[in-house]
Amino acid sequence: MAQSNTSAMAPKKQEESRTSIHDIKNDVVQLKEDVVAYGSDSAHQAMDAVRAGANQAIDKGKQAAEMAKDAQAKMRDYISEHPTASVLIAVGVGAILARMLLK
Repeated sequence: MAQSNTSAMAPKKQEESRTSIHDIKNDVVQLKEDVVAYGSDSAHQAMDAVRAGANQAIDKGKQAAEMAKDAQAKMRDYISEHPTASVLIAVGVGAILARMLLK
């Protein structure tokens, strides 16, 4: 009698095992999809941050270029208005640099 009861339980346990294996497979598939989605979202967020940083760097570069152009124009105007002073300043700076480099 114990043997027939055990025989009846064997198919039930096999069915439970199949269901468990099937559930595990489904969980693994779902986990894979979740990981891919998370990775994709993270990659998109990282790319957005890189784009924002690049755009900000471009804007700062444009501002610096504009400031350099303004400084160049002011220097050109000063040299045109004061040529003698400009030459004397250049000679003085050259002399100072020569002394520093020769030490």
